[in-house]
Amino acid sequence: MPGKVLVVDDSALMRRLLSAVLTQAGWTVAAARNGREGVEQLLEWQPDVVTLDINMPEMDGLTALSLMMQARPTPIIMVSSLTEKGAQATMEALALGAVDFIAKPGGTISLSIDDIQALLLEKVRTASRIRLRPGRPAAAMPAPVQRAPRPALARPAPASPRTTTSAPASASPAPLRGGMGRCPGLVLIGISTGGPRTLEDVLPQLPADVMVESAMRVLPASQLVGVLMTGMGFDGAQAMAELKARGGRTIAEAESSCVVFGMPSELIQRGGASVVLPSQDVARQLRTWVQRLG
Repeated sequence: MPGKVLVVDDSALMRRLLSAVLTQAGWTVAAARNGREGVEQLLEWQPDVVTLDINMPEMDGLTALSLMMQARPTPIIMVSSLTEKGAQATMEALALGAVDFIAKPGGTISLSIDDIQALLLEKVRTASRIRLRPGRPAAAMPAPVQRAPRPALARPAPASPRTTTSAPASASPAPLRGGMGRCPGLVLIGISTGGPRTLEDVLPQLPADVMVESAMRVLPASQLVGVLMTGMGFDGAQAMAELKARGGRTIAEAESSCVVFGMPSELIQRGGASVVLPSQDVARQLRTWVQRLG
């Protein structure tokens, strides 16, 4: 059943266009002209979903996003000419707590609302079903920094390809223990402080199904453990169900701790979850299984 959507955009035209699309679909809509008004209306009106622009006067969208997630965690979809897949502003917004993003077609002010109408409604409907976990107390949150207006760039310049090399341990690498053939290599990612935001540059380009299938070509399923956690869609569900069917172990994140109970739900429905655990219990289960493998 449609609920309430707060549209935050400094363009009167975009506020009107977005509001019209949502209203016609049955949503109750309110609008704010900048981030400061958006934060105030979030607290007063308590919408189910927020659409949020980035470049706005008085308070930009990223500053408003950090304040909103601190004051009243709410599913927020970034709708901006800056929020395209892989763009820096998109990664920053997702790290601050936005659940999704849509790039405005044609730039900052667009008459091509039909280009994103179906996508907007789909993402708003999905966001309205998300149950966000409570944020940290305000005292523990860093003070948000007011950002200067960002240049209206839709996407960053493409980076130059990089090549890294390392000295081989031997001229002819041995198969991995229990392997099903020679392994051409292994990728290890070490990360700590600031990790979640940085991983968003890497992991979205590595589909879970591909990684699981690749692992099963190198090691027997009995030596593999798969974990499928919060996320929209069904990426990884089929491959991890196959992993379990071949004798591997799998964990699906429980709905109680998921931001979006999409991918784990798909794994459970396919009978592919060995266990279903909230996020805080996953590491303990992994340690138990890894010790047994050793």
